[in-house]
Amino acid sequence: MIAPSSALDLSAPTYVTGFPAYVLTFLVVAGGAFAIGWVFRLRALLVARTAAEKAHAEGKTAWPAEGASREARSVVRGKVAPADGERGSPVRVEIRQAAKNHTNKNSKWHTWEELPPRAIVARAFLLERDGEEPVRVEPGQDVFLIDDLTTVPHASRATRRSRVSELSVGEEVSAYGTLRLAPAASSASGSAPSAYRGGSMGWVLVPPSGERMVLAAKSLEKRYEPRAAFLLRWGLVGAVAWMLASFVVVAPFIAATAFGKREMSRVVDTSTWITKSKNSTTTHRAIQIETDDGYTFQDEVDRESYEFYKAAHEADASARIPTVHAFRWSWASYLGAPSVNIPGTVLELAFGGLAFLLAVPAYQNRRAWYDQYALSEEGNTGHLSDA
Repeated sequence: MIAPSSALDLSAPTYVTGFPAYVLTFLVVAGGAFAIGWVFRLRALLVARTAAEKAHAEGKTAWPAEGASREARSVVRGKVAPADGERGSPVRVEIRQAAKNHTNKNSKWHTWEELPPRAIVARAFLLERDGEEPVRVEPGQDVFLIDDLTTVPHASRATRRSRVSELSVGEEVSAYGTLRLAPAASSASGSAPSAYRGGSMGWVLVPPSGERMVLAAKSLEKRYEPRAAFLLRWGLVGAVAWMLASFVVVAPFIAATAFGKREMSRVVDTSTWITKSKNSTTTHRAIQIETDDGYTFQDEVDRESYEFYKAAHEADASARIPTVHAFRWSWASYLGAPSVNIPGTVLELAFGGLAFLLAVPAYQNRRAWYDQYALSEEGNTGHLSDA
C-alpha cells in the first residue's frame, strides 16, 4: 500500500518542505556569507597592519632608480619645517561638534556629534632628514592626517566644541605619496634653492594619482589594531557559531537535496513516545523504514501520517513510503522530501541578525577618528545646555 504523494505531508512537525525550505536555507547561507566576510576583512586588516609596520620600521625614502621613471610611490620620514616663509602649522584638521543629550529611565548623559564639513588647512612644508636634502611636501586640501586630537572649547557655548589635529614644526612625520623631481624649494632657513645632482632640482612629494596623501605622525599600524582585535575576538567567534548553527539547521537539507537518493522504502515499524515540560505534554510519533539495500532509519511525522502508515503496515507488511537519504547519514535522511526546521532556522536568523546589528556599530566605533565619516564620541554624565 502506498499513499499518493499529495495526500500526506510526511515532514516532521515544525518542519517545512519545498519552496519555503529553499527560502530559509538561502537566508541562512547568505548569513554565512556575511560571517565569512568578517573573516576576510580581518585578513585584510592584518595584511595592511603588517605592511604598515614594515614601512614604519624601515623608514626609508623610496627613491626612483637612475634612468628610470622620474616619479615613484614613496614613504618619506622626517621633521616638519616651514616652506615658502609660512608660519604656524602647515596641516590642520578641525572637527566641529555639538552636544547631544540622552535620557533613559535612570540616567542622563551626552555625546559629541560631528557637524560637517571638516575644516582642513594644508600648505606645503619641508621634511628635513639628517644629512640629506629636505623633501618638499605638497599635501593637497584632501590630505589624510593621522595624528592625535586635542579639544578646543567654544568661546561662548557649552554645547559646542572643536576637535583639532595638526602638524607642528619639528614634529616627526611619515608622508606617503608620489615622489618626483622638480625645481628645488627653499630650505627651512629661507636660503636660495640648493643644488641637487648638479642642478637646481629637488625632490617633491605630491598626492598619488587619484588618491589622497597620507601624513602619519603616529605609527600607521595603530590605524588597524583596534578593528583587527575586535574581529579576531568577536568576528571569528560569530563566524564559527554561525557555521555550527547552520550545520545543525540547514546542512541536512542541503546534503539530502544535493546528494540524496530518492526511493520507495519499506515500512518496518512505528513507535510513539511522550515528552513532558513544565507546562505541557507532547506525544511524538515516528515511522521506521528500511531501504532496498538494507539501510534503516526513522523519522518523526504528524498524527495523520502516522495513523495512515501504521494501518498500512499492519494490513500489509510490504507497505512502502517515499524517502530520501544522503550517504546513509541519519541526520540527512527524510521521509517524503528534505525539510528544514522552522523554529531552529528562525532562531538562528533572529540571533544572527541581532548580533550583526550590534556588531556593526561596535566595529565602527573602533575606527580611529580619521577613518570615521562622522565622528561621534562619548561625553560625560548629565545634560549640557547653553543657558
